Amino acid sequence: MDYPAAVPPAHAGPDDLATGTDVVNTRDGQKVLQKHRSTGVTATVTIPTGQAYRSAVGWSVLTMDGTGALHVLRTVDGTPTVDTPVTGFPAGARPVLYRTGGSVSRLAIVYALDGRTSVGLVDLSDGAFRTYVTGDTATPQLAYNDRWLVADRKAIRVDAGPGTEPTALTRTDAQLEAVVGDQLLLGNPMFVTGGTEAALTARSLLTGATGTVLTSSFGGIGPTPDGGALATAGPSTWTLTLTDASA
Repeated sequence: MDYPAAVPPAHAGPDDLATGTDVVNTRDGQKVLQKHRSTGVTATVTIPTGQAYRSAVGWSVLTMDGTGALHVLRTVDGTPTVDTPVTGFPAGARPVLYRTGGSVSRLAIVYALDGRTSVGLVDLSDGAFRTYVTGDTATPQLAYNDRWLVADRKAIRVDAGPGTEPTALTRTDAQLEAVVGDQLLLGNPMFVTGGTEAALTARSLLTGATGTVLTSSFGGIGPTPDGGALATAGPSTWTLTLTDASA
């Protein structure tokens, strides 16, 4: 896709994680080919022997080695592949799901440990992992950006102090779609009354206030790496991009 009205950054590269919002990752065996769409800058991450690909977002690639340890791989300052071990991931935990969201500096991992399921984020800049939500749902719905993580209908600020408990949210039939700024987007409800369209709504994670973003939405809702969201609006093919107006 071309963006003729967009002005590409003066510099884009793996040493600047923020520019990864415009990066496409393509895996080819033990190599991950990265291309910045608006500048054409490319990089290649080579996955070391003994490690297996797990996920990628922006300029970062997440892998796991034979011992179960996680690694963040990236090319930095011309070095072909810099391997940063993930720290803080609980010993004995078994990853269940890797999920990208509204960020190129964090990646979510759902893991199982001692019969319980938890959700945490890897800080891709330094490999630090932190658990935020612990529950008993095998595959919890989740959405996050650089401010908030919402999982299993519990919300917590990413910068909350250690030991902070997440806030429980009222459960609805709608799915967690994305977090944009301080707004949680909810859509694709499992049930609507006859004659009612499936609306996309927003709930403030600060005040709890709710509002309708799209009165008619037919799926295709998801976070974008720059902290926004992309949503199909109605039966037509046009799309609406939601961004964080407070950023």
